[in-house]
Amino acid sequence: MPVHLTENKVPVPLLSQFGWIAWWMVWLGPRLCGSDLFQISVIDAGNGWPVPMVELTTIHEVRFVSDNRGIIAFDLPELMGTECWFSIVGHGYGVPKDGFGYEGVRFTPMPGGRATVSLHRTYPAQRLGRLTGAGIFSESQRFGLESQWHESGILGCDSVQIARHNGKLFWAWGDTNLPGYPLGLFHTSSATTSLNPIPDFIPPIRLTFDYFKDANQRIRNVAEMPGDGPTWISGYVSLPDQAGNHHLVASYLKVKNFLQAYEAGLCIWDENSQSFIKHRVLWEHSPDHPTPPTIPEGIRSFGAMIPNNHGSSLAILSQNSRCPPPLRPGANNSTGSH
Repeated sequence: MPVHLTENKVPVPLLSQFGWIAWWMVWLGPRLCGSDLFQISVIDAGNGWPVPMVELTTIHEVRFVSDNRGIIAFDLPELMGTECWFSIVGHGYGVPKDGFGYEGVRFTPMPGGRATVSLHRTYPAQRLGRLTGAGIFSESQRFGLESQWHESGILGCDSVQIARHNGKLFWAWGDTNLPGYPLGLFHTSSATTSLNPIPDFIPPIRLTFDYFKDANQRIRNVAEMPGDGPTWISGYVSLPDQAGNHHLVASYLKVKNFLQAYEAGLCIWDENSQSFIKHRVLWEHSPDHPTPPTIPEGIRSFGAMIPNNHGSSLAILSQNSRCPPPLRPGANNSTGSH
């Protein structure tokens, strides 16, 4: 079994050298920080790296998920001191199945004890860690680790887009969950980082975002176009104008009711308000025009500047089939010439 148990003991030389004060520190420290917990470390058997987002589930369906340090804080009093089976769902990491087809590990959790679970990678890519969402180091923090890490205030977010603009990376996400209410942000949340926010790509990954916030320091929408329903943006890119000044631009789509699109257009980042503002409406739903035109869209867009007789154009390739003709910086960009 790829499991190794470690028993916590107080070193005898430490007691003799530092006396009762050191003993009290050693005795009290773990009790203040996770002494009633059993620490499970999930690692890649090939390189020893921590493996985040691995699910360990007990027989009675209590699920634990490793954080960015690969750590799980096991805290079930009903199973302490009892030999337990943990089913493993590793999404590309795992252990060999037993004769009955079960994939998992078995060990006896004890308060203050530790176990290491070594997994073999079955996917080509190595998992580095989560970048967004809550609890990125929540399991580790229960043991006093990663105390400098602070939560962003976002529980989860949808479909990221990234653009290099004015010496920074601009990040934009779709629907965003916040802790205060089931309905969160639906007009794009956003943040910036440096151009090289993850310098070495060695886990555990710690990426700190500088989110755009309101006057009360709450993360806010950055693309709230007038009209009912959410605002979705795509084709997120920084383009130069005729004078060579770069502008962060995107296409937008307004939806209402049951995700019915009713308006599409182009928007541009306003440096003063730090938000997107409407630049031009390209389409409005009507009986004669029931579907939007082919504007830059898709959760991932890749662009390339292509020289032509007018200077240069931006060709965008989206992951879906709605690929528009090239965008010409400084052009009218109306429905027929975008």
